[in-house]
Amino acid sequence: ADRYVVSPGQSPSFSVTTKDYDGNPVAADFRAELKRYVYRGESKSIATASGRTAADGTGKISFTLPDSGSFTVEV
Repeated sequence: ADRYVVSPGQSPSFSVTTKDYDGNPVAADFRAELKRYVYRGESKSIATASGRTAADGTGKISFTLPDSGSFTVEV
C-alpha cells in the first residue's frame, strides 16, 4: 500500500507485480479482492477490482475503504 494507516473514505493504492516462472516481468491480467480481516474467523469480501500490469510487470489498484477496521488485499 502507499500508506499504512488510512481513514474511512480514503483510497489507498496497492502495487502489483507479475513475473513469469523464470522471474522475468510480464504483462498479465489480475484480480484483487479487498477483505475485512476477522480475527479467528472468515474474512468477508468487501470489494473486487481487476487490472492489467504493464510490459514491465508493474501495475496499481486502489480501493475506497468503507469504514474503519482491519483489511487485507488478495491478488
